[in-house]
Parts: sequence; structure tokens; C-alpha cells
Amino acid sequence: MKKITFLLIIMSVVGLLLTGCTEKENLKAFDSESEAIEYGIKKSPEIVEILGESKYVYNEKIIVYLFRTNKGEGLGTASLIQKKKKVSWITNGNGALVKQTKGNTTIEKVIESASGIKYDFYAGVAKNSNISIETRTDYDVKPHIDKKSNIYYYLSPLPVKKGK
Repeated sequence: MKKITFLLIIMSVVGLLLTGCTEKENLKAFDSESEAIEYGIKKSPEIVEILGESKYVYNEKIIVYLFRTNKGEGLGTASLIQKKKKVSWITNGNGALVKQTKGNTTIEKVIESASGIKYDFYAGVAKNSNISIETRTDYDVKPHIDKKSNIYYYLSPLPVKKGK
């Protein structure tokens, strides 16, 4: 029984090491942001357009993109990581459909960037250009609205408690 347990532990450790190496090897670095974004769009052909971006914080910039599938339109985020004068594109999890033939939805979710920073992400379909939303920390916030799709979004860093 001890031999089986030991063997399972060794196999798990080797599997984790191989997975970690594979992810690092697959991370492509580019000379410019535009090249990294172009790569991200080629990698995910459902991406239609880049709608916005944050400023660089700790060598990372958040990109908000519009995607389209046969089920509707939605938003997703990716990180641009800057390291040694190179830029890499990393998708931050799955996007969310907000505009669908069956009806529109409003999204409020926490996303985590490639570097581990968490953000509140709000998205939906704007009924008019004067829309305001309530966030975790504020009332009457004016989100960004894409005029072509009428989809709005707002990205806000999560408050961090001291010592965490």
C-alpha cells in the first residue's frame, strides 16, 4: 500500500511539473502591444474588436474585448504582460455572453488577471446612453458603452484589506 501511495505522489508531482513547464513554453512574447493583440485575436477568432484597456499596473494591462458566437455577443478580458521589453497576451478565463437572441443578460463577476489581481467586471446591454450602474463601492457609475454593439462594461479593481 505504501508503494502505491508513493508512486501516486511521484506521478502527481511529475504531472504538475510538466504542466507548469508547458504553460510557460506556450507563452509567446512579442516586440509590441499590437503584435501581442494581433496574436490574441488570431488565437481566438471569435474576438471581433478590442473595446478598451486599462493603464499598466505592475507591468500588466487589462484588455476588454467584444466577441461574437452563434449564440450572441459578449465581453471578455485578457492581460498584456510586459517583461524585458516584450509583451505577452494571456486570456483571463472565459468571456460572458450579454447580448443573445433569447434575451440580454447583465453580468457582475470577479475576474482575476494573469498576475493575480482581482477586478469586478460589470457588463450588459445599454438601453440608452445615460445608463448608470451600481458597483461594489459606488453608486451612479457611468460605464463605457460600445456604440456599435450597445454593450456596456465597467472594470474596477477589488478593494484589498491591509495584510492580504
